[in-house]
Amino acid sequence: MFQVRNKEVLRLLADRQMKKSRQRNGIAIGAIVLTTILFSALFTIGGGVLEQMQQAMMRMNGGVGHAYVKFLSMPEYETLKAAGGYEDIGYSIITGSGADESLQKLNTEVRYGEAYAARDFRAFPTEGRMPEEKMEIAASRLVLEAMGLSDALGSRIPFSIRVNGTVYEDTFTLCGVWDGDPIAPAQEIWVSKAYCEETAPTLMTAFGEGVPYEGTVMAAIDFSNTWNIQGKLDDLLARAKMPGDTRGGVNPVYAQPAAEPGLILTAMILLGATLISGYLIIYNVFYISVTQDIQFYGLLKTIGASGKQLRRIVLRQAMKLSARGIPAGLLAGYAVGKGLLPFVVGQFSIDGFGEYSVSPLVLPGAALFSLLTVFISFRSPGRTAARVSPVEAVRYTGEHRIKSSRRKPGIIRKMRKSAFRQQNNWSVSKKDAPRTLALRSLRRDGKKAVLVILSLFLSLTLLNTTCTILRGFDLERYVETQTNADFEVTDWTVAAAGVYEKNLEGIDPEFEESVRRIPGLTRLEKVYCEEGMMDLSEDALEWLAQQEAQGRELPGMGSENGQEFMQAYAATGSILEHGEYDAGTFDAEKWAGGGYVIYNDSMVGYGLRSEPMYRPGDSITLEGNDGQKKEYTVMAQGELPYTMTARKTINLGITVILPEQEFAWLYGEKQPLCVVYDVEKSHWEEAEKITAGLLEDSNKVCISFETLKAEFQQTKRACSLIGGILSLILGAIGILNFINLAVTGILTRQKELAMLGAIGMGGRQMKRMLIWESTAYVGSAALLSVTAGNLLGWQICRDPMIRNQWAFTYHFTLAPVAVCLPILLLAASAVPLVFYKKLCKKSIVERLRCC
Repeated sequence: MFQVRNKEVLRLLADRQMKKSRQRNGIAIGAIVLTTILFSALFTIGGGVLEQMQQAMMRMNGGVGHAYVKFLSMPEYETLKAAGGYEDIGYSIITGSGADESLQKLNTEVRYGEAYAARDFRAFPTEGRMPEEKMEIAASRLVLEAMGLSDALGSRIPFSIRVNGTVYEDTFTLCGVWDGDPIAPAQEIWVSKAYCEETAPTLMTAFGEGVPYEGTVMAAIDFSNTWNIQGKLDDLLARAKMPGDTRGGVNPVYAQPAAEPGLILTAMILLGATLISGYLIIYNVFYISVTQDIQFYGLLKTIGASGKQLRRIVLRQAMKLSARGIPAGLLAGYAVGKGLLPFVVGQFSIDGFGEYSVSPLVLPGAALFSLLTVFISFRSPGRTAARVSPVEAVRYTGEHRIKSSRRKPGIIRKMRKSAFRQQNNWSVSKKDAPRTLALRSLRRDGKKAVLVILSLFLSLTLLNTTCTILRGFDLERYVETQTNADFEVTDWTVAAAGVYEKNLEGIDPEFEESVRRIPGLTRLEKVYCEEGMMDLSEDALEWLAQQEAQGRELPGMGSENGQEFMQAYAATGSILEHGEYDAGTFDAEKWAGGGYVIYNDSMVGYGLRSEPMYRPGDSITLEGNDGQKKEYTVMAQGELPYTMTARKTINLGITVILPEQEFAWLYGEKQPLCVVYDVEKSHWEEAEKITAGLLEDSNKVCISFETLKAEFQQTKRACSLIGGILSLILGAIGILNFINLAVTGILTRQKELAMLGAIGMGGRQMKRMLIWESTAYVGSAALLSVTAGNLLGWQICRDPMIRNQWAFTYHFTLAPVAVCLPILLLAASAVPLVFYKKLCKKSIVERLRCC
C-alpha cells in the first residue's frame, strides 16, 4: 500500500484534530499537570530530605571534605600535597583547646588553618577575615555569646588556651566572626600562624608515642567526585609513600552504606503509586480520544496512511499536550514540595536546620518521569489507532464484542433480554429501562471502566489509609515508649546529637535533693552508666575472625585483644518492670536478690550478627574497674528506653543492665546518668516551673510529658498535611478521570442517544440512564475501597516503623469513604446532567445528521 511520508501533512492533521477537541485537550492537560505535580512534589521532598540529611551528617561530623589525613608532620604534608591526584587540599595545625570555664558546654578547638581548611570545617568568617597578625583571632558567635563577649570586629577578646596541659591567657583582636553550629562536634577558634608557632610549634618529625597532639598537621582533601573515595585516598597515600599506620580516612558523610531497604521500598511505593495514578488518567484520556476519533484514523488508513504514521499523529498530540501541562505542573509541584519540606525534615529530630532549601535540579527528573508516564500512556492507544481496519473503523460504535459461550450468566441473559425488549418496543417497565441500559453500557468497554474505577479507588484508599494512621497514633502509648516517667533529666552532652564525649555522671547530689523537695513527688529513680570493654565469647571471636578475613572492620570490636565494647547500666525501682523484652521475662523478686543481668546485643539490631551471643539462662562474666570478676545469669534480652541511655551515635557492642548494688560493687559509687520522677497531676504545672528553674543555670536538659506531646503533635500534623495533600491530588485525578469518562462517554454516544430519543425514550429516562452509569462507577470504587482498600490499608499499617515508633494501634474506619461518597454521588448526578443539557440544545435530527 502506498505510504504518505510527508511529515508536514502529519503535523497539520494532528494539530487540526486537536483543535476539534479543545474540551478534551483541557482535561488531558489537567491530568498531565496533576501527575507532574505529584512527581515534582515527590522529587522535591525526596531531594530536600537527602540534602538535609547529608547536611546534618556534615554538621555532626564537623567537615565537608571528602577525606582527611591526621597527625602529620609538615614535611609529610608537603609530600602528600606534591603527590597530586586530588581536586583541592589544605591543612590546619592543632594549637590547643579553649580553657575558659564558660566554654564547658562547648567543645572548643583552637587551630591555625588555611582558608580552604576553614571552609571545610564550615567555620570560615562570614564577616571579616582569617587571622594574619600575631594577636588576631577569629571565632564563632556561639563561643563569643557563651563567654559574654561582643562580636564586633576589632573588639579586644580575652581568651585562655590550653596547650599540652599549659594554659595561655592572652588578649586578641577579633578579626572574623561567623554564626557557628550548635550540633557541630567542636567549635573552631582560628589563630595566626605566628601565634601557633610560638605556643604549639608545627611538628617536623613523624608523630608517635610521647609526641604531643598539639602542633600536628591535619590535611583535608577533596577529589573531583565522590566515586570510590577510599580507593582514591589509598592511591594518594601510596603515591606519597606514607606509612601504613597513617591515620585518617574517608569522611563518614560519603562512606555511609546504601540506603536502608525500608527507605528504598517507601520511595518505590510512592513512585509506583504516582506513576499508576498518572497512567490511569492520561491513558484513559488518550484511549477515549482515539476511540472517539477511530473513524478518522480508519479513513486516513484508507487513503494510504501507515500504522507508524498514525502513531506519530497520536504521539504529536501527546507531546503538544505535555509541552503545556508539564511546565505548569513542575512549578506547582515544586512550590508544594518546598512548602511540605519543613514538615518532613522535622521528623528527623535534628535542630537548627536553618533554611529548607532544595536544588531546582530535581525538576528535570520529575519532568522525565512525567514525560515517561505520558509516553507509556500513549503507546496502547497509539497501537489501537495504528491497527484499526478501515471497515471496522467505519462501523465502530464503541462496543467490544463478547465471546459467545453456551451458557451465559443469569444476569447477562436478563440484561440482554431486557435490552432486546426495549429495542423491539416490548412491554418493559419504564422504571427499570434506564437502569438496565446503564448496566449494559458498562459492559461496552470494560477496560475503560476498570481504569476509572481504579483511579477513584486509589484516591479513596489513600485517604482512608491516611486517616486510619492518624487515628491510630496514641499519645499516651507514645509517651510510654519514650519514657515511663513524667520528667527525665540528664546532662546536655547526653542529649546533644553531635557530641561524642558524653558526661555519664551529670546528675549531682544537689540537684537530686532539689527534686526531692518538689511538691506532689510520687517517684524518683535513677539510671547509672559505665562504659568499657568485655571479653568476647569463643563464638563471637570465631565470627569476628570471619568478618576480618573478608576485610570488614567493625567499630568497637577487635580480635587482637578479644574484647568488645560494652555499656553497663543500673536502673532502680520500677523502670525495668515496665520494659519491653525480646526474649525472657523480668522477675522483680529474683532481680532484687542479685546475680542476674538483662542483656542486649546491638550487633543483631544493626544486622551485623544473626543471633545474640547470650540468651536467657546463659552465664556472662563481667569484670569491674578494680579487676574483680563475677558471673551473672542472663534473665532476659531487652534494653532501656533510648532517652534513658547514653545515646551514643555509634553503639556497636553489648549492653547489660545490672541491679544497683551489683553495679556499685563492680564500678564503684557514681553519680547518675539521669533521673526520672513522677508528680501528681495536680502539681504538673508547678513541677514544670520548678524543674525549669533548676535547669536554668545548669548543664542539664529535661524531657517531660509536654515536650513529648509537642513532638508527637508536630509529627501528627506533618502526616496529616502530607497525607491530605497527596489524597487531595489523587482525588482530583480520580474525579477528573471520572468527569472525563462521563463527558467523553456522552460525546462519543451522541448518535446512540439521538436514536434512543428518536424511538421514544424520553429526556427524563435518558438522564436517569446516564446518572445510573456514573453512579455505578462511584459505587464500584467505593465498594472496592471498603473491602480491598481497607485490607491494603491494614497491610500498610502493619509496617514496623508505624507500629513501633508512634505506638500505633489499628482501628477500622469507613469515615473518609462515608464523607467522600455523597460528594462523588453528587458529581455523578451533576456532570451527566450538565453535559446532556448542552447536547440537547440541538434537535434529534441535527444530532443524527452530525453523527
